[in-house]
Amino acid sequence: MNLYKYQEQYLAKLPSSCIMAADLGTGKTLMSLAHWQQQNTGRPLLVVAPAAKIRTMDWQEEAENWFSGFHNTVYAGGEKGMVWTRPDITYISYESLRLMDNETRRPRWWKYTGARNGGTVYDVIADECHSLKNPQSKQSKAVLEIKMSGGLFIGLSGTPMPNGWIDFAGYSKLFGYTKGITEFKTKYCIYQDFKGFPELVKYINIDKLKEQLGQVAFKLSSDEAPELPSKRVLGVNIDMTPKGKKLYYTCKLTRQDPRTDEMLDSAPRLLSVLRQSTTDARIDNLLSIVNDTSDNILIFYNYISERNAILKALKKTDKKILRYDGDVHNRLPGPTSELKNIVLVAHYKSASTGLNLQWANVTIYFSPTYSFQEFEQSMGRTHRNGQTKKCLYYCFNVKSTVDKNIWDCLRDKRDFNTKLWAEAANE
Repeated sequence: MNLYKYQEQYLAKLPSSCIMAADLGTGKTLMSLAHWQQQNTGRPLLVVAPAAKIRTMDWQEEAENWFSGFHNTVYAGGEKGMVWTRPDITYISYESLRLMDNETRRPRWWKYTGARNGGTVYDVIADECHSLKNPQSKQSKAVLEIKMSGGLFIGLSGTPMPNGWIDFAGYSKLFGYTKGITEFKTKYCIYQDFKGFPELVKYINIDKLKEQLGQVAFKLSSDEAPELPSKRVLGVNIDMTPKGKKLYYTCKLTRQDPRTDEMLDSAPRLLSVLRQSTTDARIDNLLSIVNDTSDNILIFYNYISERNAILKALKKTDKKILRYDGDVHNRLPGPTSELKNIVLVAHYKSASTGLNLQWANVTIYFSPTYSFQEFEQSMGRTHRNGQTKKCLYYCFNVKSTVDKNIWDCLRDKRDFNTKLWAEAANE
């Protein structure tokens, strides 16, 4: 596995510790591993990422692919002539990092704070580092404690500051520009009283903020990646939650919905319940993608229960949410609109044909359609004349479920038909 030329050029301008503000699809994961390898510190690496990415083993698989080749391994001590070895990498979620360790009776992050506790100093790669924008959050404090031990910090996010300069407060503390949120607000923010609460009205010393940001954060647009194809289809493998797995296999074995006691006496009805039981498992991955870009996004779904779960989850984001389905047809941006941070939640039957949606360039298939024609037509909503960006298509596949059977059919350019419903139900 080798880097593209644009990736090599991007890495060449990065300092040791940095924020890689690269667009979706440009290869942030791979580039961060390559960048860390190039620093050759001899220290172990701690990869901190959202729980969904740890569960799906995305990071582990990417590291295995990158470090499996002879030319991509690192020296044990960084000196020429020493034995080649694979690096020591630990993977942990933000959620797990802040939990208490039963043995030490301290938070789990404590074991990674190196010389401060008589242990090993770790370098850190923080995936979706916009999660650290609030320096007062538990996960921000945990990562800061680890970085203070002296290791490198490499943050990854397509949108490191979604809410503007106030989001630089966390990074300002991480990189040593300020001691915390109070100092940051004093130096760079003007507040006024609004009904008894402080309201941010403007920023000051912005030139200084820009200078600091320019020292640590480096943008990479997909437009700067000529080697990438104009259309990329990416599979997203998802593990079921324990609750979803129990519901799924109870339905499959008993042919009865444990939530309603309904007897599922037909293959279509059975598969409908089976598929909807995996909705919760998909949400974390959805938010991971949505929060990592300011590009406009199109989300396709099949069931009303999926739509409701998606809309509920998106309320936690800063995106403008639109709907296009049998009940609601929101007014859509024009083909040449330059608006950003828009998410269109659409049903296949309503939006897979006829619409010009080239104002969006990221498509998420929350669950697959049974129809190859719908799937093929849906890709043409964003990848069409007038599109100026590279198009990404994320195909959600919940592992060990009927999703695989459906995606196999779509890959073979055929529908998932009634006969296949019965075959899948009896597996």
